[in-house]
Amino acid sequence: MEETIERYRNHVKDVQPENSSSVEDAQWQHLKDETASMAKKIELLELAKRKFLGEGLGSSTIEELLQIEQQLERSVSIIRARKMQVYNEQIEELQAKEKLLACQNAMLTGKVSLFI
Repeated sequence: MEETIERYRNHVKDVQPENSSSVEDAQWQHLKDETASMAKKIELLELAKRKFLGEGLGSSTIEELLQIEQQLERSVSIIRARKMQVYNEQIEELQAKEKLLACQNAMLTGKVSLFI
């Protein structure tokens, strides 16, 4: 019985490292695949960025140029909307400050008129 248990233990020791190395190999392969995928995504994003900046448009098709134009128009309209929002916020702040200063001016005018 002890012999059988010992053979089992030896067999398990021999099999386990093989399994762990295959798991590690699979993990490394997955990481390599993921790295390659990420590198491809980065390359595509850099290409799109260059196109948005107007570089390398010679190889673009009409459809790609139209898509870039539409994206740029959407971006410009978003920027303009944000700019208007900021301007409106500044106007509201300045109007509130104007009211505060008008109140302070009225108060100071009242104090000066008491001394005159």
